[in-house]
Amino acid sequence: MKIFVLCDGGLGNQLFEYSFGRALSIRTGGELILDPWKSRGGRDRPVQLGHFNINARFPTKFENAVCRLVESQRLRVPRAILRRIAPGMLPAHVRQKKHVFDPSVLENRGSVFLDGWWQSELYFRDHREAILSELSFRKPPNPENKQWLEQIRSTNAVCVHVRRGDYVTDPFVLKNFGLCGLDYYASALDLIRQRVESPTYFVFSNDPEWTRQNLPIPKPRHFISHNCKVSDWEDLRLMSACKHFVIANSTFSWWGAWLSTNPEKTVIAPKRWFTAENASAQDIIPENWITL
Repeated sequence: MKIFVLCDGGLGNQLFEYSFGRALSIRTGGELILDPWKSRGGRDRPVQLGHFNINARFPTKFENAVCRLVESQRLRVPRAILRRIAPGMLPAHVRQKKHVFDPSVLENRGSVFLDGWWQSELYFRDHREAILSELSFRKPPNPENKQWLEQIRSTNAVCVHVRRGDYVTDPFVLKNFGLCGLDYYASALDLIRQRVESPTYFVFSNDPEWTRQNLPIPKPRHFISHNCKVSDWEDLRLMSACKHFVIANSTFSWWGAWLSTNPEKTVIAPKRWFTAENASAQDIIPENWITL
């Protein structure tokens, strides 16, 4: 049995895709194969999962051709024709139909091609320890990140993540996701002050200059910008070392919080994850996180 996972989107989405595929692999004993084809919609994003101790491989040339045959169903090629081209070789095409958790996909037992973002821990929560181990970092941090890591671990560190970038510049993304407003961050920071003793704030953003000028972060505070747009995984390492979290409606900061092993962590997330009316976020936020 082979489990193909289409790697689509940025690092946060790739971590969801890997984690669901890995959970299904553990449940079934199947081999996990990461399909790096990433040209859908012209939104090329490099596959960054190789920076982690993942338990998966990339496809052979033949397997890549099989994946493209499965994907060709998007072009409405009848599956009967595909079976004649590659009899017995095509995995079932399992496409995510909606954002909410779909337990039926966990029952797949044959070879599958997983096509979706699978943005809910319900797909892999039962295998948290294994996935945490595999999403550890392959290489140690460089000297600058090592210094920040030591500082984060020595304080009652609160990670604050501000997502802008394509959330501001891309009309499609802005229409469907929107931005977390300053009122959200003000309420979240006020709640952190009530719940966390002597917090030190570490601020991460893909628009650090805007964040410095507009976000009223209490002191002591540090703006982490040296990894921005260069090595996302290094920011994720620093974020996950924090003890508490104020996240954006972003899968990247979602993973920063989820990878934290602090049993007493406070995680604050926006209640409204999407602006699109037909998109539900009911299964994205874990039940023990706080939404505002």
